[in-house]
Amino acid sequence: MANSFLNADHIAALAVELVKKDLVLGDLVHRDYAAEFGGGTGETIRVRVPGALPAGPAPAATRPPRS
Repeated sequence: MANSFLNADHIAALAVELVKKDLVLGDLVHRDYAAEFGGGTGETIRVRVPGALPAGPAPAATRPPRS
């Protein structure tokens, strides 16, 4: 197929297919409550974020002995 030209529509369609193959985040998201969300543009949702515990050195009694 020598001397074939690609137009913007063909390039965009190919780009869409490549991006669809790279998107994996949607499969990793918990979507059980998606049916309850009836909002759209401008709506606010609240996302609970689990609390984080501060990390520090372990007490002496729980540390493994040094060699």
